Amino acid sequence: MFSALWNGVVSLVRSGAWRTVRAKHLVVEPNCQCCGRNNDMEVHHVLPVHAGGPELDRANLISFCRDCHFVVGHACDWKAWRADVRRIAKLMRESEVKRAD
Repeated sequence: MFSALWNGVVSLVRSGAWRTVRAKHLVVEPNCQCCGRNNDMEVHHVLPVHAGGPELDRANLISFCRDCHFVVGHACDWKAWRADVRRIAKLMRESEVKRAD
C-alpha cells in the first residue's frame, strides 16, 4: 500500500520523462557507486530537484542500491542530502570495506 501511495506522489512531482531517463541511466551506470551491488537499484539526484537540481540531467544522477541511497545519498535521513555525495561514494567504492550480502 505504501509503495502505491509513494508512486502516486512521485508521479505528481516528476516529469513524464523521468522513468525513461532513470531507465537509461541504469543501463549506463547499472551498479551501486558505493558498494558495487547491482540489485535493488535506485537513481539519486546529486542536487535534489526541490533544491534546484535538474531532474533529467544525467550529470545530476548517480546510481545507488537501496541501502546506500539512504545511508550515503541521504545521510540516514530522507529529508537530508549531501553535496559531496560523489566524493563519498568514490571513497566507499575504493575502501576495503564492502557490503556483506
